[in-house]
Amino acid sequence: MDKRAYLTRIGINDELEPSLETLRLVQSRHLLSVPFENLNIHMYNKLTPDIHELFDKIVLQRRGGVCYELNYLYMVLLEKLGYQTSFYGGKAGENGTFYDHSFPMVEIDGKRYITDVGFGDNFLYPLEFKPDVPQLDPKGIFTIEYEGGGYYTIYKEFGGKRFRLYTFTLNQRKLSDFNERKIFYTTDPQSHFFKNLIVSMELENGRISLKQNKLLFTEGNERRWIKVESFHHYVNLLFEYFGVVLTPQERRKLKNSKFWNNSHNRRKTHALLLASSVRQNFSNRIGSFLGG
Repeated sequence: MDKRAYLTRIGINDELEPSLETLRLVQSRHLLSVPFENLNIHMYNKLTPDIHELFDKIVLQRRGGVCYELNYLYMVLLEKLGYQTSFYGGKAGENGTFYDHSFPMVEIDGKRYITDVGFGDNFLYPLEFKPDVPQLDPKGIFTIEYEGGGYYTIYKEFGGKRFRLYTFTLNQRKLSDFNERKIFYTTDPQSHFFKNLIVSMELENGRISLKQNKLLFTEGNERRWIKVESFHHYVNLLFEYFGVVLTPQERRKLKNSKFWNNSHNRRKTHALLLASSVRQNFSNRIGSFLGG
């Protein structure tokens, strides 16, 4: 893997030493440069474990990915920079498994840090593994709480609200351990990634997310959005806000995917039903007026 090309991809051109300061820089720049996205699930119905394919996709093609892709390639970069790393799995929902999420941890001067570029709305800087001690971050206050039985959960506090992110143990994992869960995410109709089209990236003061029907800007507790008018509009927004350029073949695959067509048909049906309801209401009012 070309370490220099990867660092250039996230806007870093300096020579780096494996320190905490460097880790903070690399994680934050990664989150601000590389989107979390599941386009390949809808274009190819797969998530590749191949390091060369991941490098080509994320670095050379300037795409993004989900946790199994982003955090695995990121961990390889950290190792190239001289960090000692280990890999873990996390449970993201009440009905999930401990293979929902994957993330690396590094050791620096005898201290361990969770560093994560593949969860979505998360901490901008690494969290020191200090259970039950709140840690301040630009994205909120994060606490790794020990739940007993070897389980730890990361919580986020922001805007007066508290959110559970994911629960994990200190059992180290290999990328292949996540194969079964990856199949679920890419093929099961009940999978969150199968049911939704997601492209999202951190901003210095918020987050920007592109779904199939809107582009959403989040700044603190404020939100604003732009309606996606068409597939052509969607492709343009991908490039304008995330720097993602799909090849002609990929555009065809996405536009012809079951997901995009089902989503489009749902919106079309909703629009027709709404129009029909408006026409019926208007007809009833006219009939009432004429009859009165």
